[in-house]
Amino acid sequence: MASQGLQSVLTEFDKDPLISALLGPVMSFDLPGAIVWRGVSQIALTLGIGSILTVIRHTRADEETGRSELVRACVVGRYANLTAALILTCVGNLAAGVLIALSIISLGGAADGSFLFGATMSAVGFFFLLE
Repeated sequence: MASQGLQSVLTEFDKDPLISALLGPVMSFDLPGAIVWRGVSQIALTLGIGSILTVIRHTRADEETGRSELVRACVVGRYANLTAALILTCVGNLAAGVLIALSIISLGGAADGSFLFGATMSAVGFFFLLE
């Protein structure tokens, strides 16, 4: 019964030109497909902002407090702080992609498509990492 209601709502959303223009066409009329269709922009925005703020936190904040000068006084390279921030953010984006994929699989999505979506969201985070 709930599946039929979900399909009718998604069919109505697919027919609406405004929603199709804002969110794109509905690609799948099941629960995992609806979650991916509705959540792709929010997940991408969250990972993007999180990546930017993590890199800023681990580079700029250390410069302002003087910690970066203490780290550079040791036998490390010039880009040690930046490298550490980039590695930390990459690991965070990969973990987020795996968690996204596992959550979609737990809701009944196919494993290959779920991991592809998780990898795509991780790639979005990687893109914002370099901004």
